[in-house]
Amino acid sequence: MSEEGKGSTKWGLLAGGGASRGAVQVGPLAKLYGEFGPPSFAVGTSIGAVTVSAHPDVLRKAWDTVDGACSFQKFSWTPWKGLYTLGRLRRLLDEYDACADLPCPTWVGCYDMSHQRYELIALHEIQDVATRRDAVIASCSIPIIHHAWKVNGRPLADGGVRSVLGRVPRSINVEDLDVINALACSPVGRADRRKIREEKRVTNLLGQLEVCYEEWQSSVSVADMDYLKEISESVEVQLWSPSEWKEIGSPFEADRERIANRLSLGESLQPRQITQKSK
Repeated sequence: MSEEGKGSTKWGLLAGGGASRGAVQVGPLAKLYGEFGPPSFAVGTSIGAVTVSAHPDVLRKAWDTVDGACSFQKFSWTPWKGLYTLGRLRRLLDEYDACADLPCPTWVGCYDMSHQRYELIALHEIQDVATRRDAVIASCSIPIIHHAWKVNGRPLADGGVRSVLGRVPRSINVEDLDVINALACSPVGRADRRKIREEKRVTNLLGQLEVCYEEWQSSVSVADMDYLKEISESVEVQLWSPSEWKEIGSPFEADRERIANRLSLGESLQPRQITQKSK
């Protein structure tokens, strides 16, 4: 497509969670930027929040520096708070100037642990870049595993505890778009391990332990697929995801070779069109 043609297609971006599997999202995002230019809006959940925080070229450079989970987190056990802190991931966002120049309205999904509610935080409405980065880190902070990250004094946690993929903000009319692209870190499946939970359930200890167990095998669940099918009644929806579990590996495997394989895998992905529900 010519440079003049870029931007003529209005597309939305939903980037899902999956810890270090997020490297697989860089390839599809680069293709989309190359063909259509920046999205009309973007929503990121968990590692997907990092994906929507910067241009794909910058993301590629950042992922090339990752060598092990220690690149993101540091052991810092505090009773009832978590095992690790994500300060190293926060410094990585600082180093690569993430969130400084958002190309479109951008949201990240988080859980407010004190008020027991899920919310989308509009990064583009926050003037302070450091606070934007704090919101991205909060979206990655898995309960029990990571300390909740404070944003303007509020303890927030991983929005992926509610659903792997984020949801289109109410202010966006999908009928004004040509297509929505959903970037997933894992294959579709294992529906019994991913649920949309009642919000209060997420913030009790049992619910958090269940979430931690599921994070090891996070996938696009039946609930996520039903949502994509629902919005496909109003706009074309494309899902980019690996086809086999053995291709992608564990979300906490983050050695340099595994990250390189995921970056390569992302470049080879092809989208699948989500079909409409039967009426």
